[in-house]
Amino acid sequence: MASRVIIHKAEIDSLLTSPQGPVIQDLVRRGRNVVNRAKRNAPVDSGRLRSDISWELRHDNVPFIRVGNSVDYSLNVHEGTGIYGPTGRPIRPRRAKVLRFKVGGKVIYRPQVRGVRGRPYLRNALAAAAD
Repeated sequence: MASRVIIHKAEIDSLLTSPQGPVIQDLVRRGRNVVNRAKRNAPVDSGRLRSDISWELRHDNVPFIRVGNSVDYSLNVHEGTGIYGPTGRPIRPRRAKVLRFKVGGKVIYRPQVRGVRGRPYLRNALAAAAD
């Protein structure tokens, strides 16, 4: 005895890509979980980095959630700089003899600095997507 299977493409598409469908709803829930965890883990100085963490729903053949920052220094905070960053070398001046910067209102001069360790708040927050 043979069975006949009828596939309703419109119904499948609505389940997979409709904003009210279960797949998109689950992606949005997971994206919000990641953003919330990242905001808890993000280092805070002025609060700009933390408040800028956001998610968006994207479609490139398949739907996915993109979580990230648009603040220009977010990559340096996340990955680290100097000996702790991708180059693995101290930060040295390019055109001057010393680096000049302020720390707590006090001007400091240094021939080089080690940099800062990365704080991978986004990468660490990905575990929230599995929750």
